[in-house]
Amino acid sequence: VAKGASNVTFTNLPYGNYAIAAINDINSDGQLNKNAFGLHSEGFGFSNNPPLRYGPASFADSQFFLSGTKTVVQIQMRYL
Repeated sequence: VAKGASNVTFTNLPYGNYAIAAINDINSDGQLNKNAFGLHSEGFGFSNNPPLRYGPASFADSQFFLSGTKTVVQIQMRYL
């Protein structure tokens, strides 16, 4: 990721409720890996940047309404 930021564009999505989960798959294996202590060893984040408890954020906590062609969603990646 250049300069700590990346952009992704989704096109032709119908209006509605969406949520985004993102991972920084450092080793490109398609998974969010954990270390020997069970903590995530790669970055992850969710739309709306909800506070995390146990497990991933829920759809309800992460959802946003797509209502236009230029909706911008910023996700704060978390690294443990």
